[in-house]
Amino acid sequence: DAANFIKEAITNENYKGAYNLATTEPISQGMFIKKIKEKLFPYALIIRIPLFLIRLFLGERSQIINTDVSINVDKLKKEGFIWKFYNFNEVLEKVRT
Repeated sequence: DAANFIKEAITNENYKGAYNLATTEPISQGMFIKKIKEKLFPYALIIRIPLFLIRLFLGERSQIINTDVSINVDKLKKEGFIWKFYNFNEVLEKVRT
């Protein structure tokens, strides 16, 4: 999808400004990590680090780790972009094969 977007953005004059490139179904950071573990690294151990330790070591930068970001892909939909992968599970299945 990233390569298709880049090709489309270069060849289509309607693409102007910044675009968010993501799957059409939102996914939280926690679910993102969980899905990667399940599909790609089933024997990996996820270690939860208490938030106060993250704040201690990273200070204000800890907000990057502790905050989920919602990405809006409406601008891409409006341009008529066609996704090959509509959700993160489809992406991981392709990566795994």
